[in-house]
Order: sequence, then structure tokens, then C-alpha cells
Amino acid sequence: LPDVIPTVFGQWPTLSSGDPGGILFGTLARIGQVFRWRDMADVMSADPYPVGSVPDLDDAAYGATLAPPMIRTSIWTREVVRQSYGSRAVWMVLEDFNANGQFPNFTQLRTQAYKAIINGATGILWWGFVSEKGIEYEWYVAGNQQPYSDFKRLSQEIMMLEPILISPARPDLVASVSAPNPPLEYLVKAGTNPSETVIFASNFTDAPIGNVTFRLSLSSPQSTVSVYGENRALPISNGSFTDNFNGYDVHVYIVQ
Repeated sequence: LPDVIPTVFGQWPTLSSGDPGGILFGTLARIGQVFRWRDMADVMSADPYPVGSVPDLDDAAYGATLAPPMIRTSIWTREVVRQSYGSRAVWMVLEDFNANGQFPNFTQLRTQAYKAIINGATGILWWGFVSEKGIEYEWYVAGNQQPYSDFKRLSQEIMMLEPILISPARPDLVASVSAPNPPLEYLVKAGTNPSETVIFASNFTDAPIGNVTFRLSLSSPQSTVSVYGENRALPISNGSFTDNFNGYDVHVYIVQ
């Protein structure tokens, strides 16, 4: 609708002048033309919604073979960042509602969140908290409190990492990773103290990856690797540690 386009783009200066401290948020249902719309908002977004769907042609082109195609969160986040040319914050809208009879479980919520973070999201919003298919319906109508418990648990887990998440990326802290990128995607941050390194890592695809070795570039000795949120630790030797990834697995390593 060409006649509507000027009106859409005209909203930004109008709203900004009326509310100078406000933020204009724009989200798209598809990612093919994010670059055309980036100048209509302060913050850009898209809503991948993989749970309850099967791989489409775009998912399959990146290697997805199984449902749900969690790879979609990685692809869409990466594309919104790329097509915004670094000129906008990216707050991804993630899935927290029942789609085709499937409500995201805790693992699927966690996978969505960390895949978005690893691929450049600087904020996360969830669609479906209050709707006929969301947490409110599950609690009050279906009598199912698990979705709320899962959401609360994940929110608390991620908020504990806030000081790390808002800090700059530090790719220099990792010298090498034995798995190619993709299928392994990762983000490195400095921890809350000078001797700490935090690595957010995910299997980009649904095929397992075994024996992925991370080699740190720090000269100071680091003796422990805790896998955040999983209640396990890994041995580290000469600045290197190894782990395995099932399909779409996400792991957060805190190295001290």
C-alpha cells in the first residue's frame, strides 16, 4: 500500500516530538525487508515463534530438519541486527503462548532467549503473557500453572546475568573454538570480576555436536568452569575445556 508508507514513516518524528523521552518500537512478522523499515522506529524487532510449527523453506535452507525449528530465533535475530546496520537497538519478541496445541516448555523458552542474546538482541519481549492462548489462560482456564513457573524461573535466571549482559562483547577472551561457526554460535563477555569469563554458546542446528573445545586466551590461571543453570561443572586444563551439544542446546559457561 504505497499511499500508507509516508504515514507510517511520519509517525516517528511526530511521536518523538510529542514524547521526547519515549521509545518508538517496531516489530515485523517477517524478516525479508527489515532494512526498508528501520527508520520508522527507535527499536527494531521481529517475532520468530518457532514452537508449534515445522521448518519452512527458510529454516530448511539453514539446515533445520526437525520441529520445532528453534534455528529460526537465531536466523531472525541475526537478520534484524544485520538489516538495522547497527543503527537501532534490537529487542526480539519471543514466543510464550500456545501455538497449534504446543506451549513452549522451559527448555524451549531458554533456548529462544539465549539464541536471541547470542545473535545480538539487546532486549527480549515475550508475546502471550496475557491472551487467550497465553499464560493467563493456562493458569485461570486450563488450570495449568507450569507455564508461569517456567517463565518466572527463566526470568530470574537471566536477570541474575544483567550486569554481564549489558557489558560489551569480548571476543578477545576466547582464542579458539574447535567447532565451526555455524553450527556453533557463541558470545563472550567479561564477568563481574577481572578473572572471570562468561561464554554463551548454542548449537545452531538440530544435529548434535560432540567434543567442542573452548580455548581461552587469558594468561591468568582459571581453574573452574561452571555451567550456569545446569548444576554441573567441567574440568579445565591449560585454559581449555570441552563439552557436548545436543540439537539446539544452549550452555552458559562461567569460567573463573
